[in-house]
Amino acid sequence: MYIQHFTSTNTTTYIITATSTSTIGDGITLTSGIDAIDQVLVYYGGRQLRKRSMKMYESVTSTNLITMPSEFTITTSSQLLTLNITGGVESGVLISIIQKKGYIWTGTESLLISNVRQAQFLRAEGAELPDTYYYGGDPRLLDSNNIPLTDDSGVSLTRY
Repeated sequence: MYIQHFTSTNTTTYIITATSTSTIGDGITLTSGIDAIDQVLVYYGGRQLRKRSMKMYESVTSTNLITMPSEFTITTSSQLLTLNITGGVESGVLISIIQKKGYIWTGTESLLISNVRQAQFLRAEGAELPDTYYYGGDPRLLDSNNIPLTDDSGVSLTRY
């Protein structure tokens, strides 16, 4: 996870830096070809900003729809964040940009023999595939004392 913080000023634009001068991470690098707003979360004063415009009713009793614009945009090439907050930007408010990046294993060998961390994780615990009749656990119905419930002939009652 990469996090960048700004304290707002009287401007609506901020540059998201690709390198970090803090110990939080390596900075935020946006990937071209993916919509920039889908790569980060932006918070203004602790409130997550809306990525896309949305339609809503003017009031509880109104039938008039209004469009609320997105609260921020990002230009991927320049990593420029532009805020579009109703009422404007106030000075001294904390702006946080969070980027979560995962890693994809692209190994070519079988997971059964690979020694990469992902394969080792998957092989660490055994698994039993469920079938139509068994999904794990004791199929018998038990009372509050963990004693199996039986029918009139003494046969245990089961879930199936």
